[in-house]
Amino acid sequence: LEEGAAGSAADVSQEADVKEGTDAQSADIASGDSYSVAAADEDQGLVLDSKAAPAAEPPVREPAITKQPAEAVVKEGGTAVFKVSAEGDGLKYRWQARKPGDEKWRNTEAGDGLETPVLTVPNVNTGRNRFRYRCRITDEHGKTIYTDGVFLYVLGIRSSPKNQNVKADHTATFRISAVGKDLKYKWEYKRSSEGDWKKSSEEGCETAVLKVSNTPAGHNGYRYRCRISDAAGNKIYSKAAVLYVLGIRTDPSTQYVKQGGTAVFKVKASGKGLKYRWQVRLPEKTEWQNCGGEGVETPVLTLYDLSGGKNNRLYRCRVSDADGKVTYSKGARLYVLSIQSNPSSQNVREKQTGSFWVAASGGGIRYQWQVRETGNSSWRNSSSSGHATRNLRVSGRTAYNGYQFRCKVSDKKGNAVYSKAVSFHVFGIRSSPKNQNVRAGNKAVFRVSATGAGLKYQWQVRDNSGWRRSGSPGHTTSTLRVTTKTAHNGFAFRCKVTDSKGRSAYTNAAKLYVFGIRSQPSDVLTYSGETAVFRVRASGAGLKYRWQVKEYANGGWRNSASTGHTSNTLKVRAALGRDGFQFRCKVYDSAGHSAYTRTAYMWVDP
Repeated sequence: LEEGAAGSAADVSQEADVKEGTDAQSADIASGDSYSVAAADEDQGLVLDSKAAPAAEPPVREPAITKQPAEAVVKEGGTAVFKVSAEGDGLKYRWQARKPGDEKWRNTEAGDGLETPVLTVPNVNTGRNRFRYRCRITDEHGKTIYTDGVFLYVLGIRSSPKNQNVKADHTATFRISAVGKDLKYKWEYKRSSEGDWKKSSEEGCETAVLKVSNTPAGHNGYRYRCRISDAAGNKIYSKAAVLYVLGIRTDPSTQYVKQGGTAVFKVKASGKGLKYRWQVRLPEKTEWQNCGGEGVETPVLTLYDLSGGKNNRLYRCRVSDADGKVTYSKGARLYVLSIQSNPSSQNVREKQTGSFWVAASGGGIRYQWQVRETGNSSWRNSSSSGHATRNLRVSGRTAYNGYQFRCKVSDKKGNAVYSKAVSFHVFGIRSSPKNQNVRAGNKAVFRVSATGAGLKYQWQVRDNSGWRRSGSPGHTTSTLRVTTKTAHNGFAFRCKVTDSKGRSAYTNAAKLYVFGIRSQPSDVLTYSGETAVFRVRASGAGLKYRWQVKEYANGGWRNSASTGHTSNTLKVRAALGRDGFQFRCKVYDSAGHSAYTRTAYMWVDP
């Protein structure tokens, strides 16, 4: 504005009356009033004159779109949001939609904010894929404009892949149908319902059709699914389809039984809707025929009361699936070999010896004991004393607790059978509780690891009066939790462990260190020239002290250099200039805990 300007060029509207000569930078001007510039000062700014001039009529604004809505790319069940920015007078909004293949726009009733600049469409489904949306905008003068129409892309699956039933070494085909924008496919598989998903490298693994060729029987039960992503990076997964492969996983094994005994042939097959039929081939014959026995139409064939006339017969199983495809197991011979008595489980104390026995019948028998470690599915040959005899002797170590043992018995032809697996229980303490260093009020946790059968626990605590039963939470479990107080500092804890045979053992004792301030320094009133003494009492392990001083009420804390500044007792020479000085102590323990005492004052009289 120029000095002395008037009329519309110098109109100023504010929210209060302005007196003549008021500085415009600090004036409150009533809305709708007009003022002219009376003077301009470099220091004071504009000075307004109270002579009013009529305000000009504002021009009519044309409605205009300042920002068009953008297309929405979401996945099924998600929320699509369309936004428009516009300017104009008294704008009203109405969102419209158009289905694919429809030339007519219609007001949409689906979503929130239908008559606002922001349309929110929640829980979209694939039926809305490629819908187009636009907004009709009308101002208070009746003028109407429309935004561009933008697409809604909904990532979703129209049909998931179906289960496939094929024969081993054939091809399985999985298909998926999906909608969305710029779709990308990646097929995945896992070996079972409990396994982890992995990327497939089969033919078509990045298309809508996956072909799994040369399917082995070991792939029976594999799950396949497709991960689909769109232009926005949204991802969805199809339902998993199961691959059923007809094939023999485990053939029946040769059976060795004694006269009058029982032979059991087992087959393990893969596929869907399996049916079984056992067959036999007599010695010196080439034709197979259906056999008798228990379980002839199951995976397990049991033959009772076998006679010598049935020796050297060959047995196999015919397996068919739900589609009528057929496969055969290999043939298995019938011989004689038997376990007469199995070993028994052993329960010993640590450092004692467990003894396992087996009795077997057959010709030229050989023994090899085997062991399976806890949590391991594999058996390995044992090297313990007597591992190649009918009597195995195992040293009682807590690390062996839960091990299983069995004996492999073979005859002069190298054929073998196995005794049943039995357990080895060793009672003992594997690890004692450890010292605990905690802050007062926190929980200290003591743990014991013990081995054996039917274990029971009883925690004990030792204070100045000796050992007694603990009443803290978990005192009859392997884990004791103690809510700490500074008075507990130095307490010891141990656990008494008892097994199912009534044998007991004690852990080593563990110390409890509780860090905290037990007594605070007190204010000191003394005379100039005397020595003021401040003391702190704390508990914990490996305590360190650092006294600090603040000279003025508004001053900062600094480390004190007075006598004992790194001990629990600080000695300060009193002087009138130190009247009102404040002192506190920072206490540390070996675990890195720290705490400050209260602030203590030193008052000095002349």
